Amino acid sequence: MRSDSSARFYELMSISVPDGTPEELIETAEAVAGYVTGAGGEVLRSSSDSPWGRRRLAYPIRHNSADLRDGFYTLYHFQIQPEGIAEIEREILLNERIIRHMLLQLDDEPVFAEEEETEGDGESAEGTESTDATSANDPSAEAVVSSEPAPATSESVEGAASEEE
Repeated sequence: MRSDSSARFYELMSISVPDGTPEELIETAEAVAGYVTGAGGEVLRSSSDSPWGRRRLAYPIRHNSADLRDGFYTLYHFQIQPEGIAEIEREILLNERIIRHMLLQLDDEPVFAEEEETEGDGESAEGTESTDATSANDPSAEAVVSSEPAPATSESVEGAASEEE
């Protein structure tokens, strides 16, 4: 929960230059986390694992006289006073290794998927599996799907005509 009533929760996505060693990518991620803590914030979580990490960009981005086609994505969740945001964005813009970034203010404290899975009682997950298994084995459900005729295509009509000959 919030330790200070005026502190807010934020989400930051950064795209770093993918070239270089894994150590350099880790240093860039740690530098951004350092910007947050230096401005008086607290990093709740940073993630460069799946589904993030190195990914193909939708279009080439010109950065330091080179057209980059890939980027290394890192997602951060943190809590900070609103006054510290300007300092964080300034530092990110000055960092040569960061291509792009997007900073969003969250309405509530972020809830992470891993926390939801561990906090769940397990019954709902088992219930959905049994429902899926039941519908897969239910012949009436299959009959509904197979009772509709497949739409005729020119290939199926030609194939049927050639089989009759």
